[in-house]
Amino acid sequence: MAETREHRVRWSGRDAVLLVALPVLCLTAAWLVTYQLALRSNVASETQLNGAKLDFVAASLDSELDKYSYLPELLTLQPDVHALLNQRSDTAIQARLNHWLREMQVRSHASAIYLLDETGLTVAASNYLESGSFVGQNYAFRPYYVQAIRGERRPFYAIGATTGEPGCFLAVAISDGKRPIGVAVVKVSLADIESAWSKSGAAISLSDEHGVLFLSSVANWRYRSLGPLSPAVQQAMKTTRQYGEGTILPLTDAAINVAVPEQRVTMTLPAQYRSGWSRQSPSDTLVQTRPTSLSDWKVVMFSALDGAHGAAVGLANSVALAVALLWLAVASWRLRQRGLYALAVSRMQLQRASDELETRITTRTDALMEANARLQERIREHAEVERVLRATQDELVQAGKMTLLGQMAAGVSHELNQPLTAMRALSANTVELLNQRRTDEVCGNLLAIEGLSDRMGHILSQLRVFARRSDEGFAPFFVNAALDDAVRLMEAPLRAHHVKITRTGATLATTVKGDRVRLGQVFVNLVRNAIDAMNTDMDGTPMQLQVALVQTADTVSVRVADSGPGLSEHALQHLFEPFYTSKDAGKGLGLGLSISRSIVKAMGGELTAENLPKGGALFCVSLPITERDVEELKSD
Repeated sequence: MAETREHRVRWSGRDAVLLVALPVLCLTAAWLVTYQLALRSNVASETQLNGAKLDFVAASLDSELDKYSYLPELLTLQPDVHALLNQRSDTAIQARLNHWLREMQVRSHASAIYLLDETGLTVAASNYLESGSFVGQNYAFRPYYVQAIRGERRPFYAIGATTGEPGCFLAVAISDGKRPIGVAVVKVSLADIESAWSKSGAAISLSDEHGVLFLSSVANWRYRSLGPLSPAVQQAMKTTRQYGEGTILPLTDAAINVAVPEQRVTMTLPAQYRSGWSRQSPSDTLVQTRPTSLSDWKVVMFSALDGAHGAAVGLANSVALAVALLWLAVASWRLRQRGLYALAVSRMQLQRASDELETRITTRTDALMEANARLQERIREHAEVERVLRATQDELVQAGKMTLLGQMAAGVSHELNQPLTAMRALSANTVELLNQRRTDEVCGNLLAIEGLSDRMGHILSQLRVFARRSDEGFAPFFVNAALDDAVRLMEAPLRAHHVKITRTGATLATTVKGDRVRLGQVFVNLVRNAIDAMNTDMDGTPMQLQVALVQTADTVSVRVADSGPGLSEHALQHLFEPFYTSKDAGKGLGLGLSISRSIVKAMGGELTAENLPKGGALFCVSLPITERDVEELKSD
């Protein structure tokens, strides 16, 4: 029975995978299909609606320009026009024609009306009374003049070369029946049309035959091209000053072809062109164009499809939600049927897992407790070994001190014998002086005895400090103090072996943190080794010992250099190893330098050795400088 249940549960598990994977696939497919269909429908609706708007805008533009198309023809019928072109020096005809052109401009609401001769020179204009009058200006470089002379009639939009105000120029050639003798020009402002486009909220523009937008409801798009212009076209526009003297820059990097009525592009606008176009960039954009009847101009409408995408997403989400709810209803019913089987088997498996887990925990706990006991025993053994090792090292340090004190016994005896002999002589002399009542000389002898006793006490105090055990407490102290202790302690051996000692840096007040007594032992050991080295195979060479205290930014170094034979390569490699010595048998255990390096390392420093270029060995003790105030140490 259990096998049957497990088999059915396994089958239910595979079914559960289908219940998860199949809904995801169905929901994804439903969402994508709905989204694509809805987006296609929304774009089609947008295209149809914008097409009707474009037809109306194109018809309105044609109607607006058509209102002024008769004016150039009317000028060709004016007798004074022909008369002035034939007799340009007649000022009376020019005055009458200027006044008539002014009246025509006011009645027609055109921006300007003016007359050019066959060379392009303005001979009469409606703005003859204004400061920016066209009279006397030559516009032969303008395309509308060239086209009119050739007999072509096409509107031309440009920025005014004299006034700087943009407008549409309508030009017609005036002929005497044989050849053109002049050109009649009407300038019309399209600002009202552009303003109406801006109020509509739509992104509508008017482009020329090169794709340059010269009218636009978005002000920042004006005089921008829908694609890169060739150098020849750029130069031609600069020559004719159609849109000023600047370079025409592309509005976007999207490929927009104004010859295509409808197209979808991903339009990315630079930051300076986004003002007035409240759409994200890049944006899926519908671009539609309509031709005009009067020229090669195209009316262009830009429609961001953000709304179409949003509506499609909303509808796709709704359909996906409906499919999900339906699937959940079916799945819940199916899962309910299998729930009892799954619950029973799960309980059985859970109980089995619980029993196995309890057994494993018990076994693992016993193993961990046993391992923990072994670890605690190892820790205790390690602590005991470390304690014994430290005690052994301390005993070795103390033994080294005692050995050195024994070696210095003769020298110290000599140091104490001299003041004792002098004190005996002075005391005997003092008795005689007292008998003779020579009190002044008695006082002098007593003062001398006092000085000698102080000297003996100072020698004995140095021995006591060196001989005592260290308390292993680290505290800041002057490096010079430990060095002075060592030098004073070694004065007798230095004199006994005729070693000349030279010290530099003795005035440096540098502090380190550590054990002053132990550091003094290190210095004593280095001086003692130097004396022994210089007494070996020196062949009469003067024995000199140089002790230098050198301070850097964060360390202080004590350098002990001797004039001995130096260290061999083998000695340099094994110098700090325990029980290694280059001395004769019975003169050392080979632990001095090893223990000295351990002492220096414990204080955070380093003990090194090397040979000097001119002979002799150099031992250097480098220690980190402590930040304790020097004045505080001086007051201790």
